[in-house]
Amino acid sequence: MAIENRLSDPMLDPSSAAAAAGISVRYANVLLAEQGTSLQRLIVSRRLDHCRRALEDPAQAKRTITDIAFAWGLSDLSHFDRRFKTEYGCSPRDCRQRFQS
Repeated sequence: MAIENRLSDPMLDPSSAAAAAGISVRYANVLLAEQGTSLQRLIVSRRLDHCRRALEDPAQAKRTITDIAFAWGLSDLSHFDRRFKTEYGCSPRDCRQRFQS
């Protein structure tokens, strides 16, 4: 919950997420390792998921990809594009086109 409520905050990082949950980053990563992830990867994954859903939503077709990425706390567009493509197998633009046509 500490992460989900702050995903749009570009300042959200593992340290602040762990502090909000009342645990250390190290302990959070130990817990998340059981699921094969880390706190940093979880934050990025949740942000990417929100971006993907926005790109697939016809009601948000007028929003730019940049606006959507920034709205979910992702400020490095080339990194966003690479991570999105790795996660979903297509670029943000291709994802949007697939659901807008």
